[in-house]
Amino acid sequence: MCIRSAGCALLAALVLACAGAALAAADFGEELRIADAIRSSDPERFVLLLEGLNDRVGEADRHQREMLDYLNAYSAAFRGDFATAIPTAIRLFEQGEDASLRFRAGGLAVNAYASSAELLQGLRYLDELLAMQASVPDAELRLTASAVAAVLFNQVGQFELGLEHAERVLAQTQVERTRCFAALYRAEALQQLGRWPAEASEIEAAALHCDASQEPALAGLLRVLIARQRVTDGHADTGIALVLQHLPAMQATAFPRLLAEAHQLAAELYLARGETERARHHATRAASQSPGIAYSRPVVAAHRILYEISEAEGDVAAAFSHYKRYSEADRAYLDSVKAREIAYQTVRHEIQQKDQTIELLNQRNDVLKLEQQVARTAAQNTTLLAALLALLLAAIGYWAYKTKR
Repeated sequence: MCIRSAGCALLAALVLACAGAALAAADFGEELRIADAIRSSDPERFVLLLEGLNDRVGEADRHQREMLDYLNAYSAAFRGDFATAIPTAIRLFEQGEDASLRFRAGGLAVNAYASSAELLQGLRYLDELLAMQASVPDAELRLTASAVAAVLFNQVGQFELGLEHAERVLAQTQVERTRCFAALYRAEALQQLGRWPAEASEIEAAALHCDASQEPALAGLLRVLIARQRVTDGHADTGIALVLQHLPAMQATAFPRLLAEAHQLAAELYLARGETERARHHATRAASQSPGIAYSRPVVAAHRILYEISEAEGDVAAAFSHYKRYSEADRAYLDSVKAREIAYQTVRHEIQQKDQTIELLNQRNDVLKLEQQVARTAAQNTTLLAALLALLLAAIGYWAYKTKR
């Protein structure tokens, strides 16, 4: 009886342990799914969930660990730490177990390369991603390749191609986040091409739609584009009003690129109105977003504004310091602009060479097939001829035999 009771107790303990492990795995997987779903819509909660998941990584199976690695890479890219994000994304793209996750990781790598101005590598991986697109069973997931293509083509100054890919995504998806993403890069391409709609209501509607879809970073970037266009159209006051109205929501995203864009634009407009202290405040905030985007346009402009303010105030030491930073950033930015065209042309040339190599291999395969067909025909003809000769010899032998008889 005692032995039996001990055995029952042991069995019960094992059952409870297994049930607990299964429940923990289920909880881990569910938290992972939630973190993935809110990664851009609720950045603060996403970071908290990610910290908890990283502490419990021992509970994860291989697929869950790879998904967690992807989310960690996404988090690093979001805060501008591309040196951490890119290697992880590339490893998952090349070695990941799940095909869909590999595809997502490839898209993240291309996006991170675009944001960090490593455009040559970005274009190379984009070529691989687009080649992989047809093999992905999920139609919505396939569209992410076109979405990141829009980002990268805009970055290299190929705005027609960026517009084409963005509009392709908008025509084929009903997923809210993907539509917000595509709407942003469509608006950016239209602005750069000088085709901004006379009635900007569709762009403003896209920003409101992103708000409703809980994508504040994308909504903020759309509003920065709208504000820049208002300034270009001679309505600077409404432009700055739009930025300042939505600045608290932009701050809550903690997205460096958005904050640099918004604060730099506000600094530019305040400086034009002679409000030096406000201009200095916003320019300093823009320049402070420099990690990961040190040589981006808004950071360069922020250093220029700080230099101009210090020079006007007669603060020689501060003016020299800001001018040095501005000069370095401006030179690097101009170099990156030149590098964009070189990167695009280089990859185009590589793709043309690859296409020519494939075409040459196809032609060689066709020649080999023809040679094999000729060889088979020749072999068949030889066999037929041998059979004919054998038949003729048999006939002659039979005729000789009959004649002799």
